[in-house]
Amino acid sequence: MRSDHILEMLTTNREFLRRKSDTALSNLAMLHSSLDDVTDEPVVISLALNDAIAAMVFRADYIGAIRISQAIVDRYLDSAHLLHIAQHHALIGRCYALLMEYPRAWEHLNMAETIAFDMLESSEDVCRLRADILHDVGMAMVQSGRDMDEAIRCFDKALRILGHEGHTRRRAVCLMAIGNVRFFQKRYEDAQNYYMRSESLLENTDDYYNLSTVLANLGSCHMCMGGYEMAETYHLRALELRKRSGSYGDVAGSYFNLAVLYERRGEIRRAYDTMILAGDYALLSQARELRIRIVREMEVLSLSLGDADAAERHRRELVEMEAA
Repeated sequence: MRSDHILEMLTTNREFLRRKSDTALSNLAMLHSSLDDVTDEPVVISLALNDAIAAMVFRADYIGAIRISQAIVDRYLDSAHLLHIAQHHALIGRCYALLMEYPRAWEHLNMAETIAFDMLESSEDVCRLRADILHDVGMAMVQSGRDMDEAIRCFDKALRILGHEGHTRRRAVCLMAIGNVRFFQKRYEDAQNYYMRSESLLENTDDYYNLSTVLANLGSCHMCMGGYEMAETYHLRALELRKRSGSYGDVAGSYFNLAVLYERRGEIRRAYDTMILAGDYALLSQARELRIRIVREMEVLSLSLGDADAAERHRRELVEMEAA
């Protein structure tokens, strides 16, 4: 098979991996069965990028993703395939930001920016790369508590690069990111506006991962504004999508959101029962931080229900989890 055809297949697979498509993960395994003996440099670099994205997106294995991409940038220091090298640096930076190791995150994000904006001629692929890097830089600013307005300028610049046609998923993700900043700033009406613009772009796509995320965000937005009925509608829509195509961790997150909503409405028994479901799915997903949040809430809800034995059981479970 020709190298350019292989690279096209890897690019397609990579786009679907970013959408958290289980089919893409299966396809990646099949690609490995065909390509593991290939030594062509661009193919090796591109295949490793897909492996790193899979580790980051599907397993939240940020250290593993860093290890894969760091091995590539160390091995191919003088590579001419700068577009993919920049993507590896951006991925390393994003993972370090998620691990809250911000000096290392900025080192790699700055390298990715330098390659994308100073060393590559403009093209459709390069425009997508630049927009992705700006999104990752903006997200790192948000996560590290930097200037939120500067983060929004990054997202706005990414949107200008992407234009008004095509690039549907990327534009939707950038709009959602601005909505997240406004939500963090408690500017809920602004956040709702950006979330709805994102939803309108994703509604007729097969990007169920990002669509379910923006629906969940709309649910949280309505809940913070006191619109509990609309909040429940959005959270249930997100849950339905995640049951069909999401991971156990995603489903756990939706049940958690619903439980918090029911608690705010004063439906404590319903909140507790829903939180149990969240805990079951979180256990299956091995999402440790989410499980800790769920068990902590279950202890509080048990006390609200007057069930001291259950509260003590959850307290002991929480102590064990935090000590592990």
